[in-house]
Order: sequence, then structure tokens, then C-alpha cells
Amino acid sequence: MAAILEATAQVLESEGYERTTTSRIAERAGVSVGSLYQYFPTKDALVAELVERHFDEVSSRMLGTLAELGEASAEAAVEVIVEAIVDLHRPHPVRHGAFNELLLRMDGLELLDRFGAHVEAAVAEVLAQRREPLGLADPELSAQVLCRAVSGLVRTTLRRDPERFADPAFQRELARLIHRYLL
Repeated sequence: MAAILEATAQVLESEGYERTTTSRIAERAGVSVGSLYQYFPTKDALVAELVERHFDEVSSRMLGTLAELGEASAEAAVEVIVEAIVDLHRPHPVRHGAFNELLLRMDGLELLDRFGAHVEAAVAEVLAQRREPLGLADPELSAQVLCRAVSGLVRTTLRRDPERFADPAFQRELARLIHRYLL
């Protein structure tokens, strides 16, 4: 199953959703189409599983990063968070952009909202711990504004300029944006 999911990601990344077929995925995975259909009845079911797993992984890694911040200063926390965001997307930015596009095509806003709510809640906790030094009246609202702004920037960059995730200047500018908002 792992080989089928990785093959799906590779085919989607190289050929796009429209040209991706279960036959092409099976060929890339080195399995028969019949074997593929034992696990996934349609291309959409396969893609939905892949996207769901991707968001579970991203969510887990981001929540883990936020949980490990401990008593770090706001400045240090921003650097760690930005590095985590960039590191999550750097290896396969085109693939991640395709996942975001597919979510919209597949009416996956519920998944995006669920992911966003988890991250916003974790960021709100981090901000609440630093409420006084940052001068935040409402850490929950600040977390929503910050997460939604960064999320939009990340999704747009994945769609329009995925190679930016390999550019250290992009990471610096993202950190600068967050610093200017919070500090």
C-alpha cells in the first residue's frame, strides 16, 4: 500500500491530476491494476487517502514542533516555527502544491479547516505563554490571524513559485513577516 501511495504522489507531481490514471500508478508502483483496486476502488479514493495522510503528517510534525518550544523566547520560537514550515515543504513543493489544488477540487475544505484549527489552537497556546512580553490582548485571535496569513502565503507559494522553498531568502522573509506581526 505504501508503494501505491508513493507512486500516486510521484505520478501526480510529474503528470498532474488529469493525466494521472490508476494504470499509470500501478505501473509506477510495480503492481497490477487489480492489486491497486483491492485497496482503492477509484483514483479519487486513492488521491483522497494520499492527501489525508499528507495532512496528518504535516499536522503531527507542526504540532510536535510547537509542543517542543517550551520556554523559548518569542524570537527563537518564530525561527523554529518558520524553519519547520519550510522544511516540511522543501523536499516536494510541487507535490504539496498539487495536494492543495486537489483539496479544492475534491471539496476538501473540511480537511483544511480541521488541520488549520489544530494548528491555530497549538499556536494560541504558544502565544498565550508569551502573552505579556508580546503584549497580546487575545492570543487566540492573534493565532488565527497569524496562521491564516502564513497558510495563505504557503499555499500561494506552493502553487506559483514552489522553488522558493529552497531559497534561504524566502525563509528569512517569512520569519520577518511573523516577527513584524508579533513583535
